[in-house]
Amino acid sequence: MGSLCDNLVFPQLSWCFGVLTPFPNELRAVEIIGRAIGEVLSAKTVMGIQIKTGDTAEAPVLRPKPMEVVCCCIRRATSSLNVFSGKGSTNARRQSGSSGGITRGLYLDYRRYRATGARNAISVIALTQGFWASSVFRVSRGALGRFQTRGLRVMVNALCLLLQKFVEIVTGISIPAGCAIGRGLYVGHFGGIFVDSQCRIGDNCNLAQGVTIGKGGRGELAGAPVLGDRVHVGVNAVILGRITIGNDAVIGPGAVVMSSVPPCGVAMGNPARVIGFGGSFDLVRYDQMDTDPARKSALQNQQQTTGAPGGREWNG
Repeated sequence: MGSLCDNLVFPQLSWCFGVLTPFPNELRAVEIIGRAIGEVLSAKTVMGIQIKTGDTAEAPVLRPKPMEVVCCCIRRATSSLNVFSGKGSTNARRQSGSSGGITRGLYLDYRRYRATGARNAISVIALTQGFWASSVFRVSRGALGRFQTRGLRVMVNALCLLLQKFVEIVTGISIPAGCAIGRGLYVGHFGGIFVDSQCRIGDNCNLAQGVTIGKGGRGELAGAPVLGDRVHVGVNAVILGRITIGNDAVIGPGAVVMSSVPPCGVAMGNPARVIGFGGSFDLVRYDQMDTDPARKSALQNQQQTTGAPGGREWNG
């Protein structure tokens, strides 16, 4: 695999990039990415899972899942690209918008769909528009944080904008690279979803179709919302202004929220008001959620406060 890449693949890719761009560093970028893919394909382990290589008579072994192979290729490439793109500093890593890397965010987004009921990897990667939109967001935000060379950054930014516009046209979902979104974003249905570039969204949140999260308000409330972890935002809900939506809160279908919602609060109506504290425990599903310390603590506090199991107070 290594000799094949050296003798056939790299010269062709280098020639293409030499024609299309005046930046010689792109040649090194292509080589690094190609070598990373070659290493994964020829490796004996991927993501800690042993794979079969060569012609051997050994007993059958476990094979990695498709999404794990993709993530491993990207991780190997981006770790090498860090060196030549000048992003080794902590500052640049923070600008990438993903503390655990692009691949970790992509993988946990993917796992949300599997935990919610997707049958296989193909149904998520090829057929789920919400995953397309979140993937373009992850890659765009990570790329803009990683590439600091001025000319290269201009090209990357232009490419990211084109990808974002393409996703908006195809899916009706607008998630700019400027907003900060935690791991495990789940977009159940596509169409009419807008997230402002200054919004902040926590881990393992749900967005339904027709959701708008944007700037609004007056005076002290002028600005963009901040959503906590495990928040469920229902169909056609609107969240505006510099407000805070607490952890495990639920924004009901059609709600217009312009004031803060406490943790585990259930907000409904126009204008929205808190009608209960059942929380989103029955609506947000993800891997190992029953052993998640933050979720367990929130659920225990909710049960002590209301005297009822999480989620039973809200039937909307």
